[in-house]
Amino acid sequence: MKKRLFAGALALLMIIGLLPVSSMLKKPVEAQAAGTTKVYQVADYTTKVKKNNYIADNQNSTFFKAGENSIASGKVNNIQSLKLNNESDISFEVKGLATVEVTWSVAKDAEAERFNIIDEQGNKYYSQNNNGKNNNTVKYTFTKGGIYKIKSVGIDSIGISSLKVTVPTYTINVKDGEKEPVSTVLEDGEEFTLNATGENFLYWETSSGKIISRTNEKKLNAYYDETYTAVYGSDITVYYMTEYGHVYKRIAAKDFNEAAVPDVPIRYGYKVTGWSKDVKTINDAIAEGTKAIYVDPKYSEDTTTTYKITVDTRAVGGSEVVQVEKAINSVYTVSTDSSEFACWKDANTGVVLSYNSTYSFFVNKDINIVAEAGTATPKGVISLVLRDDGKVDNKDSVVVFEYTVPAGSTVTFAGVYASPDQNKLTKDDASYVDGGSFSSDQTYKYTITKRKGMATWYVKAVLEYTDSTGTHIITSEPVEF
Repeated sequence: MKKRLFAGALALLMIIGLLPVSSMLKKPVEAQAAGTTKVYQVADYTTKVKKNNYIADNQNSTFFKAGENSIASGKVNNIQSLKLNNESDISFEVKGLATVEVTWSVAKDAEAERFNIIDEQGNKYYSQNNNGKNNNTVKYTFTKGGIYKIKSVGIDSIGISSLKVTVPTYTINVKDGEKEPVSTVLEDGEEFTLNATGENFLYWETSSGKIISRTNEKKLNAYYDETYTAVYGSDITVYYMTEYGHVYKRIAAKDFNEAAVPDVPIRYGYKVTGWSKDVKTINDAIAEGTKAIYVDPKYSEDTTTTYKITVDTRAVGGSEVVQVEKAINSVYTVSTDSSEFACWKDANTGVVLSYNSTYSFFVNKDINIVAEAGTATPKGVISLVLRDDGKVDNKDSVVVFEYTVPAGSTVTFAGVYASPDQNKLTKDDASYVDGGSFSSDQTYKYTITKRKGMATWYVKAVLEYTDSTGTHIITSEPVEF
């Protein structure tokens, strides 16, 4: 794919950063992969000795475990089933994302609650009424790891005739020097180890050019598709880095001098203080024969730049308009407990900012936020926070996006597709793909910066998230920068 072929070069041109509200691991993501589905059959009572073996698949998996209390195998509505009364259960554990599908029935067709999924504390997580049909289907996507139980409700036993679980899988590609590339499909969260075996190893990098380890061995977990490449080199090289682990500029030792030192890349909301190593320190390292010399940018928080925030909740019962002034890049939270709340909007543009009654966001501009009354289905939102082409001050171009998702969602990708061609902004043909996957945060910010003097580029924000109803994909309009 083109994004793989060009990623190394583009890492020299762009500064990429994904900044969630809370402190979470930043994870570059290429694309969301498909999942694998396992079907668990209900075994015949006469062929099984132990009750917890009533459920099995052809790999003898134990994902679903039948409890011991009053469980029997037989037919419900002429369908071979595992019978559950209100004292029995089927337990299962999910590590993260997983979709569970259950087919069940009950002998009596009265309209009533019959099926529950509860968590470890006994709290009802999901329920379903009998609809009078021979088979009822439950399909629920879990976004939070934990142990859950399938329970029968009422005096009549229910019959479980089919159990399926779909877990996301990801393709991990490993390139280690002249060795044949290795491709492995792993389930969500499964651990794997990178181990470079060649001489003159420098670092492991991702498909977007991000350095994720400077040691030969690195343990990781599979949360997204990715290609990891072991980079080797015997020549002495100076690496000027970005704040987000990308190589900003490479300089061979023979070409290094004070004039070759690049300007520190801008970081929106921060003041540049310099590089972590000066010219003398670097020259000393070169003289000592240090193969790879890494130089990191240094910043200080900008506490002088502030923005005005106006919050109007009168439409949902608020008593007054609130006005505050907050420092750039700080996090501000608006909240309402009104049952009439529908969404938060930018009062000046009419754009929806969030469907969450509690909304935390990064302070990056003056904004007038209004709470609107009504009804709305919560969904993810992408907002264009800032676009600065840098022409006025002859500086780098900056685009900032903000992403919000409904409570209880899991973000599988929040990031960008970028290209010099506005017609090539998909995950398959974009020149640059970068972003992150996260578990439970609701607000994220992505900053993409293009060095001054570069040709025009286009960027599209992309948000993929999963909730109990399935997977959702949202994209922004292309932005020129």
